[in-house]
Amino acid sequence: MAYPSKNTYNQYHKEIVDLIIDDNSRLVTAYFNLEPSDVATFKLSNIVVIDGQHYIVNKVRDYDTRGGRLTKVELITFKLRGAGPDFDLNEPNITNVEIE
Repeated sequence: MAYPSKNTYNQYHKEIVDLIIDDNSRLVTAYFNLEPSDVATFKLSNIVVIDGQHYIVNKVRDYDTRGGRLTKVELITFKLRGAGPDFDLNEPNITNVEIE
């Protein structure tokens, strides 16, 4: 049985899944001092750049709304050259977040 190539998965999810399952991708855990404004403006489509390495946020754990504590964040590393020709960091639904 053949499946049509023009489907929801290929249209909306294939590019990001291919980045995540790439052999060079890694799961990284880091701790961040997140401000309420960081959480309020956060989108899962954000790409975080730390020291030139690109990450996708996988999970945010234990965020304290009262502040004063570091927040555990799971990130997935990826390399942009693994992205297909249609992947564009300048798309309106993707936000680059630079962290110093």
